[in-house]
Amino acid sequence: MTNVSTMKLTLLSLVAPMLSIVSPVESSGLRDKSETAVATINGESGHGGRDLLDSWCAKDTPTKWHPDYSKAWNVAGCVYKADCNQVGSDTEAACCAAYYGGQLAGACAAINAAASGSTTPKWYADYGTAWGVAGCKNTLPYPLYASVFYDTNLECCKGAYAGQTSGACLSKLPSPPTSKPTAVGDYGTDWYADYGKSWSIAGCKNTLPRPVYAIMLYETQLACCKGAYGGQTSEACIKGLPNPPTKSPTAAPTNKPTATPTATPTSRPTLSPTTFKPTISPTTFKPTTAAPVCVGGRGVTGAYCGSGSPVFADSTLCCSNSCVLTTNGYACT
Repeated sequence: MTNVSTMKLTLLSLVAPMLSIVSPVESSGLRDKSETAVATINGESGHGGRDLLDSWCAKDTPTKWHPDYSKAWNVAGCVYKADCNQVGSDTEAACCAAYYGGQLAGACAAINAAASGSTTPKWYADYGTAWGVAGCKNTLPYPLYASVFYDTNLECCKGAYAGQTSGACLSKLPSPPTSKPTAVGDYGTDWYADYGKSWSIAGCKNTLPRPVYAIMLYETQLACCKGAYGGQTSEACIKGLPNPPTKSPTAAPTNKPTATPTATPTSRPTLSPTTFKPTISPTTFKPTTAAPVCVGGRGVTGAYCGSGSPVFADSTLCCSNSCVLTTNGYACT
């Protein structure tokens, strides 16, 4: 017992000089300041500590879209405010997708549509389906990936699937547009690849109206097969031509050629074409009698006696009344 009392006295003797360093006035001031700070944080001050924190948050935090936790989750939406406890979203649609994507009733999406003045939900790209065969949707609730919205289905297809070669998004429209106006008749002048079938068994078509995927057109069916199905190992497109070409003109030549194209020629050619030999000098004509003299302007022997067109014999022009054809024409004899 004595030892305990001795220890207490010893401790007091050590602490007392330290306490005496702080004056009564200073100690009172420290207490007042500390109590005021605690009261301010706890909201006991007349000005309200929480108000000070809220005013600081609103001053330095940007205004964005935040979930409305004041309502039940299944009927809540997003509000535009400054909140230092959340990152927030730039758009109301992004906020709905991030915080209310699983709402079965789609309350946040409906609030978003009503706020934008629309009576129907917006359109968005269906990124839940493969891009080559996907389209646009406007069903509620919006999925988490629905961050960009469009007023119409066509605007969504143009904005989200502008480079879609299959044309799947446009084909889902109520009245899908065609690449060119429909011509008169059932067949057009241009050919296009039939992407509606599997590539290995497909070919080219020219039926009208053309589908939305008929963007690349060819003047002939053969040109279409070469351009669209050049690597098709099955050759389904080429085989669909009216007269499909073969890889080689003939499999193999004939085994034996023709023995002789013509009859056998003579063994010995003719030495000379004819045996007739002309005379060294031609015979000269020498009249034996004097040429008769005719009256009335008729020709004598050898005189010209042809007339008319074409020329024919006219015996009346000769003295002898005989006009025959010679090597020099018609002449009197």
